[in-house]
Amino acid sequence: WPCQTSLSVSTPPQSPSPAPRASWQTSSPLCLPAWLILSQALDITKKHLAMEHIRLAIANGICMDTPVRSIAVCAGSGGSVLAGVKADLIITGEMSHHEVLDFVHAGVSVILADHSNTERGYLRVAKEKLEHLLGPEVNIIVSQVDRDPLQIV
Repeated sequence: WPCQTSLSVSTPPQSPSPAPRASWQTSSPLCLPAWLILSQALDITKKHLAMEHIRLAIANGICMDTPVRSIAVCAGSGGSVLAGVKADLIITGEMSHHEVLDFVHAGVSVILADHSNTERGYLRVAKEKLEHLLGPEVNIIVSQVDRDPLQIV
């Protein structure tokens, strides 16, 4: 698929006071500089999000050793945001059962890590950016006890 290395952000014209939102309709998934296999992408995601277990829907005709060349990512709930995206792998927090089925039948594997886990994985980066922007006068603290309310038991 055509790929890019950054996500475009657009503002919907119909909103009187619009907030920026990701525009996947005009963007493409990220292409990896070196291919991974699906099992490696899964392991990297689990490590980054500090999760021992993660949900995976493997696309039809795909196995754990299949190369992953492109990935689309949406923190939180990515079902509607990523609808129609052509990538080898989708990583998001949550989506409906039928959204997962649509991707799987289209040949796209899906990693679901739960809503707040995917947002939490970015907090270290956000903290560093805020510290750089705001300087040492502002103390940025990322909770050490915050966790997803859902647990796999």
